[in-house]
Amino acid sequence: MIEAVIFDMDGVISDTQILHTTADIMVMKNYGISLKKDDLIQLAGIVDKEMFGKLFSMYNIRGNIKEAIERKWKIIMGKADDAIKPIPGALELINKLKEQKFKLAIASSSPLFFINTV
Repeated sequence: MIEAVIFDMDGVISDTQILHTTADIMVMKNYGISLKKDDLIQLAGIVDKEMFGKLFSMYNIRGNIKEAIERKWKIIMGKADDAIKPIPGALELINKLKEQKFKLAIASSSPLFFINTV
């Protein structure tokens, strides 16, 4: 019998992918690289360190990945309040599960400060 449900956060209960994509594009622009949404599709869901590592390698960037990640999250947090929306139907499902006394949890590779914001 099912007693608990674990949700992924980004893209499952919250529509945050455009926020991630926008920030990634802005960060890469600082390194002289112009990317479009479609350029990042294959990297969606990958942790930032690996994602920027792949991008830096692809474009021969000798930048500091930690600084790129910090810049990304500064951008995201500056836009978070206005940009984060729930995936259609997610809140209704969560509320029904709560009413039925399921234990609920969120799994995410996003930092805890962002999970709390969402």
